[in-house]
Amino acid sequence: MLHGLDVSTFQGEMNFSDYDFVIIKASEGWAYQDEGMNRHVQSALRTNTPFGFYHYARPDLGNSPETEADSFIGYVQPYIGQAIFALDWEQLSLNYPASWALQWCQYVKQKTGITPFIYIQASVENSGTMRALYQGGFPLWIAQWEVSQPQVETWDKWTLWQYQGSPLDLDYFDGTVSDWNNWAGGGIPEQQLTWVSKNMYLSQSEMQNNAKIIYRYFTNLGWTLNAVAGMLGNMQRESTLSPGIWEGLQPYPPGGGYGLVGWTPYTRITDWLTSHGYKIDDGNGQCAKIQEEWQHPEIEVVWIETSSYPISFNEYVYSTESPEFLASVFLANYERAGVLAEQERRDNARYWYDYLLQNGGSGSVYVPRLNSDGMEGNPYWYDYNPFYLAGYGLPNCTTYCWGRWYEIQGQYPELPLGNANTWWRDALNMGKKTGQKPQLGAIIVTWYSDGGHVAIVEQINSDGSIVTSNSGWGGSYFWTETLYPSNGYLASWCPAEAYVQGFIYLDVSPSGPGPNPNPGPGTRRKRGKAAYYTNPWLFLKGRYF
Repeated sequence: MLHGLDVSTFQGEMNFSDYDFVIIKASEGWAYQDEGMNRHVQSALRTNTPFGFYHYARPDLGNSPETEADSFIGYVQPYIGQAIFALDWEQLSLNYPASWALQWCQYVKQKTGITPFIYIQASVENSGTMRALYQGGFPLWIAQWEVSQPQVETWDKWTLWQYQGSPLDLDYFDGTVSDWNNWAGGGIPEQQLTWVSKNMYLSQSEMQNNAKIIYRYFTNLGWTLNAVAGMLGNMQRESTLSPGIWEGLQPYPPGGGYGLVGWTPYTRITDWLTSHGYKIDDGNGQCAKIQEEWQHPEIEVVWIETSSYPISFNEYVYSTESPEFLASVFLANYERAGVLAEQERRDNARYWYDYLLQNGGSGSVYVPRLNSDGMEGNPYWYDYNPFYLAGYGLPNCTTYCWGRWYEIQGQYPELPLGNANTWWRDALNMGKKTGQKPQLGAIIVTWYSDGGHVAIVEQINSDGSIVTSNSGWGGSYFWTETLYPSNGYLASWCPAEAYVQGFIYLDVSPSGPGPNPNPGPGTRRKRGKAAYYTNPWLFLKGRYF
């Protein structure tokens, strides 16, 4: 029998070395990643503690089980095959049929190959209402405190038992480490990728392959996706992400560079790799060299803070600044390249950030909204939303985009509050980040005289087209549509005078906030000066308070 605990964001930094396992809260409802998830995963990895993840069900928000399951899978995807999964079914969930929980478990099993546990109180287990999950083969995680053994009536036995709820949630697992690994390892193994390493410029697909390996290596060390993308933007310029490439494709160039980041002279990396038992074209070895440069600057000082970017290597690693900004930081403080090509590196970084978000990236996770699940009554679009409070609620494109940004970023949005055809002008006046290229989460602004339209970029497809989420004043509550660069991303239903002015980019990286935000005191009163200046109608409605 193993002794462990379950944790969430409410527990701070923890050392799990005294426990046999830990189960970490990954998510709640739709598009909410527990803020403590990545911190606890890193702690478990450091101490080699077996771990699992649980999802807190929120059927009360109107979400379908499949929607919440997809959200959960998105957060735990990098660990499929090495972690157990569980559904936390309690409190408000008990007002909904057990079929919701059954469908969630079945869907997760279908998509991942892992059979989830079901967490319920002993009273619920004893009632027999969850019998369908027992019959479906989903193991029991029972909660019953201050007893010598939990009372089990529906299942044949318990597999996990939460026997204490304060000050820590403590648990027993009825089995060995091998049994635990069987529950965790029954899923789809993480795709095994092999380095493409050659003295040639890599193709796009070959770079994507190596980018995934680099991403997995450094995020397992705690790097943010933003930081990895900033580095990848530089690596693409230096080496097209090939560990085996020589500067100018000429082997052993006098004083020239070699490898992923173009170490110069090349002996800096080739001597290091050889002395540490690696072949010189070993990508993992080159990643290990970067790791040493970060963690042990006393061996070789590579990172040098500049006056333009007075940021330490450690601050860079954990930064959630934009990938473009971090590409510039990496260029200035690490690469110090003879040929700057800064804009190219910044564009590369944005590409890798978006690519990894949609192909296995995590950390700051972007979860596209492709339906209206969880929107009805959600305070992002209702009680916290200034458009709703002023009498301009859904369906309404400006109301929708304001709420969607709150949902994506996890903080009160500072956005224009007038009609959509004024948003581009006002965004520029407010100093917002804007551009002509689509980015995930960006607001696409379309001008036409009768109000205009704004929408959110949810997906960027390989052909350059984008999928947007929308709501329309006097029209549909929610819809998605695909827009194409060939006609300037203009929707077919727009009037002849319409044109796309550009994209307003996110202020911060996606944080995957939950559907029930809990803002601090005064959050609803926090308004930008631009809002007061450009929206006198809000004063007239008496809604600024």
